[in-house]
Amino acid sequence: MPNSAISPDLFEVALARERLARGDGSVALGLTMHLASIGLLAETRAWPPALLANVCREVVEEGALINAAASAPELGSPSRGGLPSTTALRVDSGWRLRGRKWMTRR
Repeated sequence: MPNSAISPDLFEVALARERLARGDGSVALGLTMHLASIGLLAETRAWPPALLANVCREVVEEGALINAAASAPELGSPSRGGLPSTTALRVDSGWRLRGRKWMTRR
């Protein structure tokens, strides 16, 4: 197994996350979500190359983290076809909202 700080293999990343989880599970979970988000962006090339390069540079140079949040608990992942369960129906007096939303903070 190569010992490279620049390009660790998947096994080394898993070991690092396991070690983090022993100390703080939420830190390991946050890192896992960050790595999954960055990996998906790199794999799908969904963002313009300059934007992705800027985000990756901020991760390396400033310790930036990236993640995603969904405000509808039943939504699942929109990237895999999830649809919001919250609905808005026009009624005579305005709108009738059904469902629930979660709030997220930065």
